Amino acid sequence: MGVRACLPIEVALNDLRDVVRLVQLNHTLLPHASSQVRADRLTQCEMNVLRLMAKDKTYKMIADELGISVNTARNEAQSILSKLGVNSRQDAVHRAHHRGLI
Repeated sequence: MGVRACLPIEVALNDLRDVVRLVQLNHTLLPHASSQVRADRLTQCEMNVLRLMAKDKTYKMIADELGISVNTARNEAQSILSKLGVNSRQDAVHRAHHRGLI
C-alpha cells in the first residue's frame, strides 16, 4: 500500500486523529512543495471557489453563483488543489480549515 500520510514530529492530537480518519477514508496527505500555502497566495476567485467547495457545491453551482464558466470553476479548483498540495476537493477543504483559510 505504501505511505499515505506524512506528519511533522510535533503534531497536535486532534490533527493526528483527523489525518488517521482521512487515511482510513482512502485519502493521501503527503507534503508538497507548496503545502505551506498562505491565504495571500490564493487569488480572490480561488478563495471564493474554495468557500463554495466547503459547502459541497458542484462546479455548476459554483459557476452559477460566481458568474463564471464551469470550466473556469474547475480550473480554479485545480489551482487550489495544487497550491494546497492535495489531490481531492475534500482534502483541499480539510487543509484550508486546518490552516484557517476558511
